[in-house]
Amino acid sequence: HPEEIKGDRWEYSGASKIGMEGGKVTVGNHQGSDVWRKQAQLGQIVEMIHVASLIHDDVLDEADTRRGGEAVHKLYSNKVAVLAGDYLLARASVLLARLENTAVVQIMATALESLVAGEIMQLKSSPDELLQMESYLRKSYYKTASLICYACRSVALLGGH
Repeated sequence: HPEEIKGDRWEYSGASKIGMEGGKVTVGNHQGSDVWRKQAQLGQIVEMIHVASLIHDDVLDEADTRRGGEAVHKLYSNKVAVLAGDYLLARASVLLARLENTAVVQIMATALESLVAGEIMQLKSSPDELLQMESYLRKSYYKTASLICYACRSVALLGGH
């Protein structure tokens, strides 16, 4: 059954009925389906959000490189990098809305909120706090793992689970 998240609990909402034979996604009916297309689009949206967060993070951390190449703000400027990240987030938001699934939009909005909370957490932490394992894991969850977690929840919702 389709579900939506309410706080930290999953509850059946009755929304987003799957228009497939038997109402279930199977190997036989999934590839090429509307569900398949929306899940693939969500994957692209998540990558756009992730790249935007990395561009912004490099500006804040004054990093010289990213993934073996020069960071965007080093190639151009801080202003261009921030605007590029903002543009990716704006496009991701538009594409997310086009999925026409309110529960998924809510979940992914929470993912964006977590990314920002992680960055704020990092900025507010002292250098000693940043070296503590618990602090590192919490920051890493908010800045990266939460995005993947919320993306997985969203893919499951789009699949009717």
